[in-house]
Amino acid sequence: IWEGPVFAGFRAAHGYIDFSASSQEEVLNELWEVKVHAAAGPEEGFFIFDVLSLQNCASDALLELPEYHYGGMAFRGARNWTPEAMEVLTSEGLDREGGDGSRADWCLISGELDGGKGGLLLMSHPGNFRAPQPLRVHPGMPYFTFAPQSLGDMEIEPGRPYLSRYRVVVFNDEWTLDRIQALWDDYANPPRIKIVKGGNLSTGGQ
Repeated sequence: IWEGPVFAGFRAAHGYIDFSASSQEEVLNELWEVKVHAAAGPEEGFFIFDVLSLQNCASDALLELPEYHYGGMAFRGARNWTPEAMEVLTSEGLDREGGDGSRADWCLISGELDGGKGGLLLMSHPGNFRAPQPLRVHPGMPYFTFAPQSLGDMEIEPGRPYLSRYRVVVFNDEWTLDRIQALWDDYANPPRIKIVKGGNLSTGGQ
């Protein structure tokens, strides 16, 4: 756990067990790094945090993940968010029904909460495997996931970690498309800085 003027965060280790095997062996190790940014907060009505996932095979055996419409980074919303009581919007302008099975840079889900309306925006980094990643939006529950394996079988090889990155924005009230797009641009195309000869700083460099 750490904190500072720009962001705070923590790292957590996870282990995944194959319950279909008779030995119920651990097959995957994962490290999460979560960063909560200071550039938001309760006064602004939203929070921003990043999730980095690094997955490694737990043995020398190849981990094979068959094609499936679930998996990956997921979110489950409030219990009272029935299909009639929630809104879903993807980066391609699709709703809950149209977004299921589509590929998207981000997905927003929102609805009524105690004290007003709120929601969550989940952005999949453009460097992620099979980006823009496909979405599975559940037809009856407030649940969606970025599931890259829905496009076909995938593998995690020993010694070759599988990296995925996501940004989460939790917000109150309703948000405009312009505001969402600005947040996506900040995430997908952040300004870059390089040091040039003479020690001067310039933005926009490679």
